[in-house]
Amino acid sequence: MPLSIALAILLALVAAEFPPEFAWGSLANRLLFVGTAAMAAPLVAMAAAAWTARGVSAPSVASGPLLDRFERWRGRAHALWLISVVALAFAAGWGEIVRQRFGLQDWVLADELLILLPVLGPLLLLWAATYRVEEALARRAARCGIPSPGHHSRLRYLVRNLRQQVLPVAVPVLLAAAASDLLGWLPPGPLTNAALVIAGGMFLALLVLGYPWLLRMVWPTAELSEGPLKERLLELCAASRVRIDRLLVWQSDRRIVNAAVAGIVPGCRFVFLSDGLLATLAPQQIEAVFLHELGHLRYRHLLSRACAVFAPVGLAAVGAAVAGLKAEWPANATGMTIVWIAVLGGLYVWFGIGRLARALEIQADAFACRALAAQRLAACPVSTTPAAGLDQAVEDYLATLERLVAHSGAANRATWQHDGLARRANRLRRVLASPQSEKHFERRLALVRWLLGAASIATLMALPW
Repeated sequence: MPLSIALAILLALVAAEFPPEFAWGSLANRLLFVGTAAMAAPLVAMAAAAWTARGVSAPSVASGPLLDRFERWRGRAHALWLISVVALAFAAGWGEIVRQRFGLQDWVLADELLILLPVLGPLLLLWAATYRVEEALARRAARCGIPSPGHHSRLRYLVRNLRQQVLPVAVPVLLAAAASDLLGWLPPGPLTNAALVIAGGMFLALLVLGYPWLLRMVWPTAELSEGPLKERLLELCAASRVRIDRLLVWQSDRRIVNAAVAGIVPGCRFVFLSDGLLATLAPQQIEAVFLHELGHLRYRHLLSRACAVFAPVGLAAVGAAVAGLKAEWPANATGMTIVWIAVLGGLYVWFGIGRLARALEIQADAFACRALAAQRLAACPVSTTPAAGLDQAVEDYLATLERLVAHSGAANRATWQHDGLARRANRLRRVLASPQSEKHFERRLALVRWLLGAASIATLMALPW
């Protein structure tokens, strides 16, 4: 799930809680602005998709440059979509229109769903534009006799993207909004405030425990069938001393070549292996990817990421309590205040949580390489030295990553959670260059995780205040 989708959903709903003081124009003009802003990005994407599909359909035209250009225009359309979300949330005051002008503030989930309509509707149109290009590519591949992922209807394509990219964040947010709406019917008073704190804690606990099951429901999944591969993967779990509760196939019509893990608490830990990954990689390479996911569980990376999210909330809560701002905020917060909080939050996510996530990926990579080296040493204890086995394991693992990147269609560039392949390989080699360098890396990462844990505890202590 892209970070931008999660931020857009949260921004639209949070902005609705604080009507902007700088919304301009009459109601009709504001509604016209909302419609125009919502359609700007889809129109750009549709124009680029129509031009690309026309070129791809011509057998004499090379598809590579066309697709590269379409990717650039699709990125611009996605950026324009984010800008439009900010504009309709703050410049047009869409949330205030829905709740105050339409009178839906007391309707459970009705206002939230309508607020998200101009956010998610354009996103569906962006995906529809991408489908048009993929449809043209599938027809071209069929004419050339080249196998391609199964071709499906536009509706199934949109539903699949909605389930995989939107529902994992939209469902918890909407459930929280529904609970807040229901608790809002309680009369004000100390008991109501206590009920809100208790309900918030219970919801957080249920989210932590139940999120793997939520993913299993919103993502099309099935249990990995019995066989040598499943037996081997379970053996790796036992050897790594990591317990998992479900080993699931993430069904994506072989369009996704990736793996994922979910579950902080033992007893509800799931590992997802996409059908594209299982169909593309060799068994030894699947084991390498699986070991990487086990590394996330072994080092409790999901808990570290959760603490990284709650840490700034804890620091802000303690600071507000010390400064005596509890009564004034957020009740008197303005729209501009929320804009600045959103900007600072986005920067923290990109540079703070993103940097931590990239370090955690390197730690999981190192765990996988160590496990692969131990397998090699156990298989050839006489002819393989520990150092040589680790070096070969690193190269084998990086070859797996290269194949994973090539088949997933991802470019060799960094994202907010992952380094580019070249930088990731260099960092992994530096960490495993010597026991001292690995120990130094582990010590620094442990310090960061300890600080985040302490800040998260401060968050929990600040809740009753």
